[in-house]
Amino acid sequence: MFLFGIFGSDIFGPEPALGYDSNIAHPNIVELAAQVYNAKFNPDLTAEQIGWMKQGAIEEDTPTRWLNHFYDPINDRGLLFNNIRYQSSKKWAQDPFNQQNFSMGDNSWQKAFLYYYKANEKDAFITLGHTLHLIADASVPAHTRDDPHPTGDSYEQFVKTNWDKLVPDIKKLSQFQKVDSLEGAFDSVAKFSNGNFFSADTIESKNYDYPIKGDIKEIETDAGFDAYYKNKNGDNLLVWKSSRSKNWKDNFVLDTKQAPLNNTILTSYSQNLLPKAVGYTAGVIRLFIEQAEDQTVHDKVPLIYINPKGVWDTVVAGLINKAGDIWNKIKGNTAESVSAEAVSELSAAVNSEPILSAPIIEPAPAVVPSVPAPVSSPPTPPIIPIVTSEPDSTPTSPLVLPVQPPLIIPSPVAPAPTPALPLAVAPPPAPVIYHVDEIISSADDTTIATSSTTTTETSTTTTTSSTPADDDSITTTTTTITTTTETTTTTPLESEEEDDGDVTTTTPETPTTTPETATTTPTTTYILIYSSGAGGSITGSSTQVIDEGSSGESVTATPEFGYHFVNWSDNVTSTSRTDINVVADLSVSAVFEVDPPVPVAEIVINEIAWAGTDSGHANNEWFELYNTTDATIAMNWSGSNSWHLRVNGVNLSAQKINNSVIAPHGYYLFERTSDNTIKNVTADFIYVSNSDISDSGAKIELIDSAGNVVDSVDASGGWFVGGGSEFRSMERIDEYGASSVASTWQSNQGPRFTPRTYGGSMVYGSPRDNNIGTIALIGNQLENELTLTAANSPYLLSAYTIPAGKKLIIGPGAVLKSYNNDSSITVLGTLEMTATADNPAIFTSGRDQSFSTDELNKFIGTYSIDSTSQAKDWQGMRFKSGSTGVINNAIIRYAGNNYYPNGYIYTLSVSEAIRVETATVSVTNSTLSNDGMTFIRALDNSALTVQNSIFNTGTTAIKIDSSSTANISDNQYNDIAPGV
Repeated sequence: MFLFGIFGSDIFGPEPALGYDSNIAHPNIVELAAQVYNAKFNPDLTAEQIGWMKQGAIEEDTPTRWLNHFYDPINDRGLLFNNIRYQSSKKWAQDPFNQQNFSMGDNSWQKAFLYYYKANEKDAFITLGHTLHLIADASVPAHTRDDPHPTGDSYEQFVKTNWDKLVPDIKKLSQFQKVDSLEGAFDSVAKFSNGNFFSADTIESKNYDYPIKGDIKEIETDAGFDAYYKNKNGDNLLVWKSSRSKNWKDNFVLDTKQAPLNNTILTSYSQNLLPKAVGYTAGVIRLFIEQAEDQTVHDKVPLIYINPKGVWDTVVAGLINKAGDIWNKIKGNTAESVSAEAVSELSAAVNSEPILSAPIIEPAPAVVPSVPAPVSSPPTPPIIPIVTSEPDSTPTSPLVLPVQPPLIIPSPVAPAPTPALPLAVAPPPAPVIYHVDEIISSADDTTIATSSTTTTETSTTTTTSSTPADDDSITTTTTTITTTTETTTTTPLESEEEDDGDVTTTTPETPTTTPETATTTPTTTYILIYSSGAGGSITGSSTQVIDEGSSGESVTATPEFGYHFVNWSDNVTSTSRTDINVVADLSVSAVFEVDPPVPVAEIVINEIAWAGTDSGHANNEWFELYNTTDATIAMNWSGSNSWHLRVNGVNLSAQKINNSVIAPHGYYLFERTSDNTIKNVTADFIYVSNSDISDSGAKIELIDSAGNVVDSVDASGGWFVGGGSEFRSMERIDEYGASSVASTWQSNQGPRFTPRTYGGSMVYGSPRDNNIGTIALIGNQLENELTLTAANSPYLLSAYTIPAGKKLIIGPGAVLKSYNNDSSITVLGTLEMTATADNPAIFTSGRDQSFSTDELNKFIGTYSIDSTSQAKDWQGMRFKSGSTGVINNAIIRYAGNNYYPNGYIYTLSVSEAIRVETATVSVTNSTLSNDGMTFIRALDNSALTVQNSIFNTGTTAIKIDSSSTANISDNQYNDIAPGV
């Protein structure tokens, strides 16, 4: 089927999904990059080394390796072809295991280092050439805008046909670009080409914010009309030029068969994109040489060069190349060359200054390079999935749920009080009055203030009032009861029996002796009342009635968290008390005070990844320190007066120190072996590999230059949390808590977007990030049941899937913010919200800043930093066949970005915030605002309930097809058509 997809797609046609031409542009870009390198560095690259790199650049286009030559930096993904998503070139370059699956096998960045380490210079530079090819491809708009161009890309064809005429200007414009990491090089080049240039098939793409067509300005000239796109730096980039029409879309046809005026546009593209390719290629060459000479190679590179799948792909490559030869003979060579007028017209501008001096999207921050380290025996290569596809769902028989009336739960009714039995008592003494605030703490004393969040869209206020008792005080009377026993003559009540109609009365016998009168001394009782002030509570009986001279029951004053006991109001200082020989009433209150600030170390051990990062890298441990102060702290790690991080009494030995200071409220990261332990996050201190941490526990200490223990985590008896199948880190959640107490720590709650393991997987830790919040929701949910909370908000939503049989619970106050326009939740299992009216769950754009806290107002994701949230900022929720959803007390806003429901780009796209396909979903007590075209759609035998909800600002609120059942009632529609 794969071969059928290849041959049936014209991918071996005019230019088979390649970037620049394999035999012209790619080797010549390497040649020009080598010239730029040699002009700046000594010693020069030799002609032999340059020839080897050119060879590798040509070989990288061997079929079907080019399926992995695409990198969309906005959505961080590779090519979607034949309904299969291939690996991005950024990841492909550093994935030796995946490269084994393709023709020519492993020619990864790591493999080049391994060859260099083994003094195999030729193969090192040939393999480096493969990576240089990928850097150049990242400057091709079609390769960074998810455009497979099966029938060929005219910009690439143009460069191939006109290379010799373009070279003089490329040389003038090419400048060396310093590269700090291979990932940074990919990001800089790809963001430049993606953000400033169209490809022929992505002019109308809704997947990319830039270039903004609205910023294209038309300027009338004597010859007709010119259209320019002005970037953030104020530079003009020629988009189209025409003497016939002012319709920019019709004239933007990148085709060398069109008039020379269109060749002028392609020349403009070439003069901006090719110098970037040359400059960054030179930068990557320099990066390779620096790292290969300065560091020991110690990455785990597989021993197998190519596996059986790669051998089969080699056969496929031969078939594709043969088919391409036949195709070329059939079609002949129809490419046309650029006109001399076009080159001369733009050369004048080139000689003065570049047309486009900088990208509209700033390059990503520099990341410390990913360089590997030698191992005694490489691990067994893991099975790494290289493609993802979504299976088509098959509709099931209709599921019709009966409409049920709402369940009404009656409020509890307090039982009528039982009347007290009347007592014959002596006249009471004067009553003793105890006011309420003397008996129990008032609401003001016991209430802990909490901040509340108010959202404009759902301004709901609930007021609860309680009616106090009629009396403003409680009256307690001490009563003396006198009991007297005396002899009496008792005549019982008449007893009536139905016996022959007679009534018999019985009189007891009266004693003949004079009775004795027994009299008891009156017993006096006293009341003991124990109450609590703010910050604590009372354990034991708070109100006691005690006979005179007797003892009361024990009571204990217990402080709440953050408070401590001071004394009782009668100056008793013990927390527990038993009052003895009671001879008077007593009313006392326990006094509590807020704990003073706990002395906190200036630097604390903040995170420990004792389990490593994944199953293949269990020894890739790392640590993190945190600066609790407002000042920068310097840490000298060498010499006699140096700092140390100590594990079980042994100081960690530095392999490389990149930084010796820790910023105010900043982080300091230790990585074992290399900076590849945590990719995409720069290590401050890299320590040697013999410093192992036992999985059974350890004691870790931070020692300052004076030999003082700054912080110590004693987990010798076993790590408090962390580990597990996801290799989660142990994170500090209380900087004031004792470091060696389990309650100070939590197991990592979820990965972050940036950090990656050596193999490219998500890191279940938060290196250089807050241990609470900013958790990434990306890929498939691993947990059988996962609950999202307000405490860990905001969550960063990418493309997240709840698999069948698994459940995602979104709790009160949880906030999910989108990371990009393609952010979505796909439900195959169950989605349930337990939010409340006062504390709703919120789904919104990453650039939404309408919250009341700085943490929730963080600008998140790949959106333009100077923009505001708007409709279609993210896609929404999709409920697939057999799934269920309970959406209650939710706020869903700025969703509805267009997508293809079946994943096929040739079908119609939809704008639907909630899409229900053969599923059962209820939406109640919720608000949906600015959610694109259709807010909710149900189809294919779905069961939908929408009640007591509000729809604001859109086109259509609800759509339901004829096969589905629905219960729609009590909703509000503002500036939107109901649709039902």
